[in-house]
Amino acid sequence: PSEPPTVREQCEVKVDITCEDENGRNCNDFSTEKQCTSTDEIDFEYTAEDCNQSFNSQDSQDDECRDFGSGPSRNAKIECLDSDSNVLFARTVDVGDRVTIPRRNAPATDLITCNIDSVGNAVQQTLIIDTSMLSLKDTFGSLRLESCDEQSCRVPITYTYEIRNAGDTPMDITLVTRTRGTSTNNLIGLVDKRNLVPGESTEVEENDEFDICVDVDEKTDVRAEADPPQPGDACFNDESYRFTIMAPPTSPPTDPPSPSPSDAPSEPPTVREQCEVKVDITCEDENGRNCNDFSTEKQCTSTDEIDFEYTAEDCNQSFNSQDSQDDECRDFGSGPSRNAKIECLDSDSNVLFARTVDVGDRVTIPRRNAPATDLITCNIDNTGNLLVQRLTIDMTKLTLKDKFGSLQLESCDEQSCLVPVTYTYEISNVGDTPMAITLVTRTRGTSTANLIGLLEETDLDAGESTVVRETDENDICFDVVEETTVRAEADPP
Repeated sequence: PSEPPTVREQCEVKVDITCEDENGRNCNDFSTEKQCTSTDEIDFEYTAEDCNQSFNSQDSQDDECRDFGSGPSRNAKIECLDSDSNVLFARTVDVGDRVTIPRRNAPATDLITCNIDSVGNAVQQTLIIDTSMLSLKDTFGSLRLESCDEQSCRVPITYTYEIRNAGDTPMDITLVTRTRGTSTNNLIGLVDKRNLVPGESTEVEENDEFDICVDVDEKTDVRAEADPPQPGDACFNDESYRFTIMAPPTSPPTDPPSPSPSDAPSEPPTVREQCEVKVDITCEDENGRNCNDFSTEKQCTSTDEIDFEYTAEDCNQSFNSQDSQDDECRDFGSGPSRNAKIECLDSDSNVLFARTVDVGDRVTIPRRNAPATDLITCNIDNTGNLLVQRLTIDMTKLTLKDKFGSLQLESCDEQSCLVPVTYTYEISNVGDTPMAITLVTRTRGTSTANLIGLLEETDLDAGESTVVRETDENDICFDVVEETTVRAEADPP
């Protein structure tokens, strides 16, 4: 050719994810020292649990936990004294409140006594704690150790999502979503600059807090989408960040092993009965289908009845799979408000939906595959009857999660992104001695829950088992990488 061919400019968006604490330390570089190295000031959380929930690293003969009556209540009056009877803490607390002990390394505070009374002044629990040898998350009845001076399990962190125009043409950022566990958030509203020329970037920040004294395995997925200025293919980029921490266990100390005998025993040694607990986890939908077998068909295969969610977003947030020339979204004034009056009509002007809604409410259209409902018009008015948005939607080609201004498609007939699931945790005594289950915790993402109160049976003979069930709902139209960790602990008789 006499001239070189024209190279078409490319729309290319790139996402980079960082996770750091307030000192700029990468989240994957966190390490946990649970043994308290300084105890000038120690901080407990009040949990209202009884002495059976005690689990700590101490072996002091002076430690003690005693329950009285029905044990601690949700509200309690707590008084903690040192060995010279000086008051270190005296206040009424609720579950979740902090109990802060100013030790200042004084010898008299090596051993403290805490009396937990009801609001009617009836003693419910007494604790004696050796404060000279503590580990984070040590639990003494209704008090759980959360921090020693600056040493804490809770670490504030910041996720930063940098969105960059890596192509050679200007672009408009149209969508930014973040998925973590079962939660997906639309972050487009946090993007300060959406119009980027080549080489430019913008950032979105999210603050969070992690408990690094428990195992953490969390994946964050971010998707950014952009449109070039000229008609053409939109571009997108998916990026992931995985944050993993294996916390050291907190275990009651054990006695050192006895020395091996110098002579062989004359009789076979007695085999000590073993305490061994096992946990099995299953996740299923209401039809018994395993959660790992879910698949998503987002293209609507039947549209007798379709279900939108009202989001109050403007037309700039529209993002759908349609290419019909009849589709339209127009904003008027300042656009949709939190409360709105919505009226949807078919092409014969029959009313399909008419109601006042709030953000999160459903807008259900009974199509019944009638030709007149192939194209519908929805008028969104504010509560003062002023038109704030008008939508024209082609109902014959819909995909779950399609967004038309302030309406987002959530289901077509029985086809939905949201799937109810049940987690079942079976706890079995696989040893050869009876046992008492003392602790069951479930960790998912950054959330850790104590499930011991959901057990119907805590005393298990050898071979017996008990179960705990939790219900949840997963949005399977987004990428989901979720790990559930269950810890069960038991004491032999």
